[in-house]
Amino acid sequence: MTDDAANHGYPRPQFRRDAWHSLDGAWDFALDRDARHSAPAAVAFDRTITVPFAPETPRSGIADTGLYAACWYRRTFDAPR
Repeated sequence: MTDDAANHGYPRPQFRRDAWHSLDGAWDFALDRDARHSAPAAVAFDRTITVPFAPETPRSGIADTGLYAACWYRRTFDAPR
């Protein structure tokens, strides 16, 4: 991918907020095809996904168009005060 999804900016400029921060970008990701897991601690995050793209799309970095019951996302960040 040549451009960074995190640099696309807020999608609705007429609704800008002073304290708004984008969470677009790289997230830890895992497919849970049979929805076996009920808590993040049990999940093996084995991939990275580019948010805001859906896992089915090539731009997400996953490009998995199969059927799955659940998927997991994880990211750490400092929440604004």
